[in-house]
Amino acid sequence: MGLFQATTAQAQTNLYQLNGDATVGTGCSAKDNFIVVPNAGNKTGSVWRLQQLSLAKSFTIQFQTYHGNNDGGGDGMMFALQRNPSGTSVIGGGAQNMGMAAIAPSIAVEFDIYNNAGNIGDIEADHIAITKNGEIGKPLIFTTPAGGTAQAIAAKVNSVGSPVNIEDGAYHQARIVWNASTQTMQVYYDNALRVTYTENLVRTVFGNNPLVYWGFTASTGGATAQQEVCSISLQYDHDNDGLVDDQDADDDNDGIADAIESGDARANNDDDNDGVLNYEDADYGPLNAKGVVARLDTDGDGIINQFDLDSDNDGIPDVVEGTDGQMSTGFRAIYSAANGNYTSSVDGSGRPQNTSGFTTLPDTDKDGTPDFLDPNSDGDAAADWKEAFDDNSNGVSVDDFRARAAAFVAAGGNTSFYPNTDPKNSGAPEWLNDSNANGIPNFLDPTSTFFHDTDLDGLVDLLDPSSLGKAYADVSGIPDYNANGLTDYRDALIVTPLPVQLLSFTAREAGLQAVLTWATATELNNAYFVVEASPDAHTFTAVSEIAGAGTSSQRREYRYTDVNLMRYATATVYYRLRQVDQNGKVQYSPVQPVAVSSVSATLVAEPNPVTDVLTLELRGTLAGPAHLVVVNAAGQTQLAEDVVLTSGITTLRVPQAVRWPRGVYWVQVVQGQQRFSTKVVRQ
Repeated sequence: MGLFQATTAQAQTNLYQLNGDATVGTGCSAKDNFIVVPNAGNKTGSVWRLQQLSLAKSFTIQFQTYHGNNDGGGDGMMFALQRNPSGTSVIGGGAQNMGMAAIAPSIAVEFDIYNNAGNIGDIEADHIAITKNGEIGKPLIFTTPAGGTAQAIAAKVNSVGSPVNIEDGAYHQARIVWNASTQTMQVYYDNALRVTYTENLVRTVFGNNPLVYWGFTASTGGATAQQEVCSISLQYDHDNDGLVDDQDADDDNDGIADAIESGDARANNDDDNDGVLNYEDADYGPLNAKGVVARLDTDGDGIINQFDLDSDNDGIPDVVEGTDGQMSTGFRAIYSAANGNYTSSVDGSGRPQNTSGFTTLPDTDKDGTPDFLDPNSDGDAAADWKEAFDDNSNGVSVDDFRARAAAFVAAGGNTSFYPNTDPKNSGAPEWLNDSNANGIPNFLDPTSTFFHDTDLDGLVDLLDPSSLGKAYADVSGIPDYNANGLTDYRDALIVTPLPVQLLSFTAREAGLQAVLTWATATELNNAYFVVEASPDAHTFTAVSEIAGAGTSSQRREYRYTDVNLMRYATATVYYRLRQVDQNGKVQYSPVQPVAVSSVSATLVAEPNPVTDVLTLELRGTLAGPAHLVVVNAAGQTQLAEDVVLTSGITTLRVPQAVRWPRGVYWVQVVQGQQRFSTKVVRQ
């Protein structure tokens, strides 16, 4: 996340909530300016950012403070992180409490300009202190720049170490730096380090939930001074590599360049300068239900791909799917299962070093989507999430998921997250079922109550060691049911089902028809199958009913042909099976897409290899704007420009190709939810 910067007072209040006596200011030259309290007696105010931040990630927050021009004014201002039940409406006690009294849970940095003496830890100098849970009279012990300890320290000192008055009518630069790896907060004032404080805030203050609100509080009593904050910015360092995201070419250190992961080199920018970064800005593209630009977030979990450790939400980290998947000794030497990324040092652009031999971005089923974005990498009847977690290689995965859930609880995980119960008698726990029949199991579906990603890194807790889970291949090595040396989720010969009757289900185009075939290993009281079709993978209608075999212990095979694909008037038709038992019990199959050739979406690059002008032919396009991105093998953006597509077939000329250095390039055209991609070789 990069700079938040509002352009008008209205934009500011769209990003922040103001309470009590807080108002939008005009005195600071910066665009985001809040007077937390005016220069008047007995005033209290608070300003809270509406969007929470995560203490699971390192970040830097910078701002300017103004404390009036009256030495002896009061009382001061706080920067705070809190998750009070009142959220962004909360405002605490005033006067010497600076608007923070009784706000809990919280951690706050006070910029105190008045010595209230007594037993609240104040000192004569304008000073900085750290408080917890709104207990202003119990300042915490921190480390000073000299390596000693204190409960309060002068906010600013001169060259000989004497305190300097900060009620000087000037704006002062403050910076809060949180290092999630070391659990350390540092406070800088006018570019000088003043406070270092270490505590596992997520565990000891915020009840193991890293999400907090952040903002400012202030108050006056009998002594008064305007307390103002402006030029506010927040910058994340998602991968804790020392480079904030807008300077980092690989924000999650998975070895895959941000421009490739999100398909957009400008996701971290603020093109319209409205204070909202592109990836959260509806002006940049339609937002999904989680509030980010939908085309940048493949799995819809609210974490765009370049921040997401598991972009397709199949439980396998991107850093693994970007490699050959074999988890070799060399790979494991520079891979962290706990963090879901590479551990090797980064270069000046933030890309992990010595990883190019591992990160090759395979596309196992050759469907144009690399495995790290493909929830079914081998294109067989079983999604990756089923095949990747057959830890005991017995051909099914439900027993392995149950074992992982038990291990999660044994490690201290929340017992309500993955209960080992089967209330619907489906043969699997409810969190492994697909309640909304969208082809995604509940525990991997961001719309389900069984979806839990506590640290917001893109890996669900069950499969995330940093959240008490177990990572892919960290129980018994890679799953390899037929012992051919190929991990099951990339082996089309292996289909790893849950323990239901359905063994396989495929759908393919044959001319203008769709041929559906499926097989069952065993059947118990199976009445019939209903073939259902959808033009959008959400709304399904029944197209045929096929009688079942009742009870059978032998493999049974079924076939149905949908004779007119064109009636759906879409580039892709989605099919699923609804299996109905004789007692009325229903189960659904995975969803299978069929691309309709006459309107199918393809991207062809000619000539390839190319030596001069490159021509791109796209089929299945809709009329309207799109974005073209070309990235080289090092993850550097070679070309990024907006293009206009026509309905049906679009031809684009790329004359810039003649100037490209020789090598391999990744070409992507993104139009709404549709992504066209191919590889090009420049000779």
